[in-house]
Amino acid sequence: MTCYVYYWSFGSWRYQSWRVAALALLPALGACAGFTWATVLMFRRQVPCRKFLAQSVCLWLGLLLGLWAADQNYGHNMISFYTYQDLVSYTDLDPARAKGQSYMDSGEVYFKEGTEVATAEMVSFRSRRTFCAAPIVGQPLRNQKGLQEVAMEGEFVMPESGTVDFWAVGTDCCDKATRQFTCGEAGDRLAAGLRPIRCPPEEEDLLLGAGAVALAGGARAAGARLALRRWRASAASVSALGSWGYAEQMYRKLQDAESVLPSSWLLSNLTYVNFFMRPRGPDLTTRVNLHNFTFVHNLLHMTGERVPQPFTTADGQVLVYNGEIYNFRSLLPSAKSDGEALLPLYLERGALFPRFLDGEFALALLDFPRSRLVLSTDIFSTKPLWFSSFQGFHVASYRSALLRIGLPQGKVHMVDPNTIMIIHLDDGRVERHALHEFDLRQFKQDTTDFQAAFARAVRQRVQYAIHPMFIGLSSGYDSGAIHVALVQDGTSHFAYTVHSTEDMEVLQQRIHWAGNWTETNVIVLSGADLEREARRLAEQCEPFHYRATRGQEFLVSEDPASSGLSYIMKEVRQRGILVYLSGTGADEIISDYGHGGKKIFPHSNFGGLFPETLTELFPWEAFFLGTQRDYLMKEELVAGVHGVEARYPFLDRRVVQEFLWLAPAAKNAKYKAPVHDWLERFKYPFRSGEKVGFNAMHNVQWQEDKSVVYTSFAKPDPKAPAEDPAGIQVGGLGLRPRQEKEAERALAQREAEVRTAEQQLAHTAQQLQESWRQLQQQAQGLRAQAEAQAEAQLRFAALRLLPMQPLAARVERPLKTPLAARESGEGDPLVDFDTGHPKWSGVEVLTCVSGGRYVNVMDFPVFHIFRASTPLPVHNVCENHEWDGMYMRLRFYQAFLERFAADSAKAERLFVVSDGMDVIFNDLRQLIGEAATPEAVSRVIIQRYEAITEGSLEVVFSSERLCGWGGGHICSEEDDARYPQGPTDSKYLNAGGYIGPARALVRILRWVLNAAARRDGELRQKTTAQDATGGETDQYFFKMYFWEHPELVTLDYHQSIFGNFVEVEAVACHDGWRPRCSMQPCCTVSDSFRRLHEVFYGNYRIAGCALWRKDKLPITWHGNGAGKWLWLLSLEELSRSCPFLANLTVQRYPVQPILDLFDRFDEARIQTQKMLRLTTFASALFPSKSSTADAFASAGLDVTEPAPAPASITVGSYEFADSKALAGQSLKAHGVCHLRYYGLEVCSAVLYLPEGGAAPRSGADVTDPALPKMLELRYCRNFPKDQFRFVTRWAISRNGHMDREVEAGVESFNPLYKDVAAGDCYTLGYDPQGDGLVTLRLNGAHLGSVPGKRFAEAIFAVWFGPRPFLEHLKQELLRARE
Repeated sequence: MTCYVYYWSFGSWRYQSWRVAALALLPALGACAGFTWATVLMFRRQVPCRKFLAQSVCLWLGLLLGLWAADQNYGHNMISFYTYQDLVSYTDLDPARAKGQSYMDSGEVYFKEGTEVATAEMVSFRSRRTFCAAPIVGQPLRNQKGLQEVAMEGEFVMPESGTVDFWAVGTDCCDKATRQFTCGEAGDRLAAGLRPIRCPPEEEDLLLGAGAVALAGGARAAGARLALRRWRASAASVSALGSWGYAEQMYRKLQDAESVLPSSWLLSNLTYVNFFMRPRGPDLTTRVNLHNFTFVHNLLHMTGERVPQPFTTADGQVLVYNGEIYNFRSLLPSAKSDGEALLPLYLERGALFPRFLDGEFALALLDFPRSRLVLSTDIFSTKPLWFSSFQGFHVASYRSALLRIGLPQGKVHMVDPNTIMIIHLDDGRVERHALHEFDLRQFKQDTTDFQAAFARAVRQRVQYAIHPMFIGLSSGYDSGAIHVALVQDGTSHFAYTVHSTEDMEVLQQRIHWAGNWTETNVIVLSGADLEREARRLAEQCEPFHYRATRGQEFLVSEDPASSGLSYIMKEVRQRGILVYLSGTGADEIISDYGHGGKKIFPHSNFGGLFPETLTELFPWEAFFLGTQRDYLMKEELVAGVHGVEARYPFLDRRVVQEFLWLAPAAKNAKYKAPVHDWLERFKYPFRSGEKVGFNAMHNVQWQEDKSVVYTSFAKPDPKAPAEDPAGIQVGGLGLRPRQEKEAERALAQREAEVRTAEQQLAHTAQQLQESWRQLQQQAQGLRAQAEAQAEAQLRFAALRLLPMQPLAARVERPLKTPLAARESGEGDPLVDFDTGHPKWSGVEVLTCVSGGRYVNVMDFPVFHIFRASTPLPVHNVCENHEWDGMYMRLRFYQAFLERFAADSAKAERLFVVSDGMDVIFNDLRQLIGEAATPEAVSRVIIQRYEAITEGSLEVVFSSERLCGWGGGHICSEEDDARYPQGPTDSKYLNAGGYIGPARALVRILRWVLNAAARRDGELRQKTTAQDATGGETDQYFFKMYFWEHPELVTLDYHQSIFGNFVEVEAVACHDGWRPRCSMQPCCTVSDSFRRLHEVFYGNYRIAGCALWRKDKLPITWHGNGAGKWLWLLSLEELSRSCPFLANLTVQRYPVQPILDLFDRFDEARIQTQKMLRLTTFASALFPSKSSTADAFASAGLDVTEPAPAPASITVGSYEFADSKALAGQSLKAHGVCHLRYYGLEVCSAVLYLPEGGAAPRSGADVTDPALPKMLELRYCRNFPKDQFRFVTRWAISRNGHMDREVEAGVESFNPLYKDVAAGDCYTLGYDPQGDGLVTLRLNGAHLGSVPGKRFAEAIFAVWFGPRPFLEHLKQELLRARE
């Protein structure tokens, strides 16, 4: 009882929600009252009640004790704690300029570097205790000028703020006579203090009554008063003592924000929230509370005057902004900085004012009179911007800032590229408008206009910069194009290159070409510097995952290229070079990482082959998102760590538009054709048609502690202009050659390295010869292994296909194979029949399958099966046509039906429109009791069609149990609500099948095609699916027609015509997916491999060529979306009971060649068996095994018994043993993983753990030093030993294990690594006996061992620690294999 009452009364519940705390005490009060009342009743009835009386007394005492203890703790401790938490933290505060009145809500104050406590100017007074105060100043208070000036101006100089507002205070820690002030650590410039919260009542009046605090010599701090309550006697404290003037000009202008954070919450821990954003704007951090919103701004001063944010108006508009506006002078000629032009433009143009901005920016504008929030970035979101509308409205440059103020992860979203968001604060309504619409015409035949636009874009990005700029110069196209533009414009600049995969000959030619306009620095990275930058990024870089490749998400900070870029940023920041011109965007827009349809990298969207029309291609994934988003974020986040601003001329609006206007022939003529022409125009050195990616791991000097920077053309340091030897100041254009000794030393070092490399090459050649002999031996074993695998696979195929062969023979007239049917000229069947129905003469089938007769899924000729499963006429309108998007089939359907409807002589017929790729017709003979003729089947379909339409409707669409393309992407909550409540759980439209007369279908198709032609904005997003060929889907337009025309169309709710394999159940999905169903919660089960057997055989049954779902036999079955696996399983089962399906499958995959191959296998096996029988007979004659062998040897027979093959498992393309032995203990394969990295195969891995042991629940269970284990990794690619050494040391440090013992282990372990080639296998084993022993083997050969349980825990943390090398690999190995 006491603990319960204490919990609800002493802490945060009482402070923040006292009503909730009071309600929580009611059960305790009720329990006391209940036991008391029960005691009274028992006493009245003369029932023994001693126990109840004791319990009642104890409960009341516990209640009172809990209340008393909680009240004491709350009053003396917790109220001060929570009050302090509610106060605000301020950083980078300059006491010489800041007004104390603006910081009265402060709890922590971090002063600007150079601030100190002026102990010599301390003041004090005594009232039972000595109260001490000393000013906190950023400049001396005493006049430092000469005697004459002191006599004229006075002994003291007041700060720029006009008052002394910040003081360190304490009690009994100063001496007025000696002027010593020893409160806390006042003499330490790095010391920090706490704000006083409370003081005893007898001391409060003395402090508050002190009024102004007198300075030595008579000077006073005007209007200052101590706002103090309590402190500890020896603690130095900081408090705002201030004049109450309002510094309006502090918020008057806007300037160059590098990170912003507006929020409708009051922030209480700014240092924590602002941790990752602060380095983006290191010049000044300001925080303002306006209209119950908190605005935080970090400034990186780049253009014009240095003015803090936010930007405000007298009418109540507040704006924060990050980036650069390049056309601000044309928007507001009187503007002194680009930021000053923004709010006047908004007041003139309205909420869509970002459309008039030319720049790279992210902004958030709060218009309080109109109660709306405007968010926007530039077209490509080069500057990040995140927002959330959870319990208010919050915006930040970095996602981490929003998460750190307490917002849930799922409620924080990134502002989309090319979007203006208008959020109405009163009702939460959101409007989205396109920032810019690109013109997709392609008509320009040459690249002249593109070159002019690019030169202008580069010039824009440097014309107003007040800091020097640099480029990351490589030997490729993009940085070279920027280099040319800067030199041609006469702009001095710096260039930095990492010596990795660059063509140094081309680079040398570029240096010579640029002349004196460029200082080029070539960096040879050291392993130590690369590790240091990796650690820096892990600690200081905003967490952001690459997302361009599915299943391979990893942090930007974990990318080795980011570490190399970070080293460059560190170098330029130290030299004051703060503007970075990046070539990002050129690969995504101009080449798509390919050329002529050939993809250079796996993430290419279309291989760089631009079509005749851009309408259906634009925008491709990487245009706004994909690698565009990933690599922009990498450059922004890494540059932000060092306070450097990145700018992107290739993403200029005019540059992109000029490229889009180029005719396809001009785009496709050469690799990066417009950039190629630009470089050729100025005879700039480059290698035509080559794309060289940046690899920071290449040519790293792993043994070196410091990197080496070679400067081919040295300019003076930008912070201090230099003079040439003649004494003439040349500033930014001077030449600074290297000293002769440095050049000689570098040359000697390189010669020594060359000699060492020659010796290493000779040694490597010997090793290669030995490795070649070993490989030949291994190849023999692999050939035998491959033959065994081939035999096993063929036998499995035969076991599956052989039962189909006699069934297929039952077909009276064998069906032709797709190829034979094509060669014989067979066309679609045109059957002339009449059902005798008064209205409908028959039913025909329409489908669209490109190259239909050759379409196969697994080993089923699916279109041939589709066509053979029904006697109805099947018209494939897409035969002999290449697939050109989903709307192609609609146009062909429309053309066919229009021709039919126009022929007045033809009787009225129904048309079933169905997908021939994953649909099969049912055998209806079990229903009609006669031969399945076209007339009989048509009558069944007509009967079911009329039962659904009830005579008034025209078209029936198939239905499914999931909202959105078999569980796909295009069903929102609003869409779900538009569906009427159906009689079954299958209430959602699926456009994969529908039936109706020709005239009605033509009307629907015409409406859908017209709607698709007009789509834009949000509708374009809803009708675009990434996994649809051509990037489009017609599903949503059919749904719109259904919602808008309920009087004409309906759904097959009972699936009497169109059966659908999508199955759901009323439970929540274990992986968090929340599909939209008619019931909630729900989850799909038809796509769960573990439950396929249960779902299929529990709901479906096969009868001949018919597939029943319980007691229902639909006309067709559709295997779309999440039902695809059940469709394939049904084909497999039907092929064992349906003759025509078995016939088609066996013709596609004949069994006889397989059987012939088996005959050869069997002949070899018979010979082996004969030898075994002979061996057995010989053993009976010769009891001694050696004598048996000798006997056969004398006969010339080899009777060596082969060792039994151990059980094995296959991971990727490699085989591993199912079990291993380690120090006499059996280890069993637990988890496996075949690792791919950006689509490239890396390795196959197996984790072995003790057989019969408990399965690990986390990585800590695997790294446990008491657990024996073994990890095998077989590599698919070549890797140098230095890369293993770097990753080992980096990952151990990353997981916090690097102490002296582990460092010694790493020093012994890293030299064991060898270079590995594709197929090599590393085995890492650990035996915990004794002190523990870690052993490393390569291809079974022992490389060495390192003792120590602490080291064993650290080395396995590389793969299984809290921050492993790859999280995907860790999770796969922890998961027990099936």
